[in-house]
Amino acid sequence: ASGDVVTTLALAPDPAAPPATTAAARGGPTILRAATFTYRDETRRAVYETKAQMNGDQGDLRAEHIELRLKADENALDRLDARGDVDVRLDDRQ
Repeated sequence: ASGDVVTTLALAPDPAAPPATTAAARGGPTILRAATFTYRDETRRAVYETKAQMNGDQGDLRAEHIELRLKADENALDRLDARGDVDVRLDDRQ
């Protein structure tokens, strides 16, 4: 897809993470935006390119290229790569 793409992704919480203390920290939706988006279900790979932005409960990420790889057996994040003018904000820190 291309042209100001917006997607919503409900990622499964990480079972290794400490228990959440607030409703927001328990796993709300993750919103991703970019000029272009491609997804291949065979590889569970989502690629956001050109002014990509990812906003979720854990923080905000901006980069020219954001690539997500989801675990094979669930809607959980296996790997995240960001390249090109990367800006990360976690817990109100930069």
